[in-house]
Amino acid sequence: MQKERQYPRKKLARDIMCFTEYNSEGGTGRSYFFATLVDVSKNGAGIKTEQNYTPDDEIWLHGFDAAAEGVSGKVIWAKKAGDLYSLGLHFSTH
Repeated sequence: MQKERQYPRKKLARDIMCFTEYNSEGGTGRSYFFATLVDVSKNGAGIKTEQNYTPDDEIWLHGFDAAAEGVSGKVIWAKKAGDLYSLGLHFSTH
C-alpha cells in the first residue's frame, strides 16, 4: 500500500543531471544520466528518465538546488511510461 504524501508537490519540468554510485571488481564509480524533474516536495521528487531503476536504488540529483552540491533520494516506486520510466524518490538528504 502506498503511503499518503505528507507534503504537497509542486509541478515543474526541469532537465537535470543525475548519477548513481556503483562498486564493482574494477573499483567504484559513478554512472551519469539525464532526467526531467517533474515534481518536487519537501521530502521527495518525481523524475522521468530513459534509465530503469528499482525501489531502494539511490539517485543523486544535480541542478535541482543551486545551493546544494547534490541531493540524494531513494527510489520508492518505478513505472514504465512509453519509452521512459517514471520514478518516485524520497530524499535521503535535505
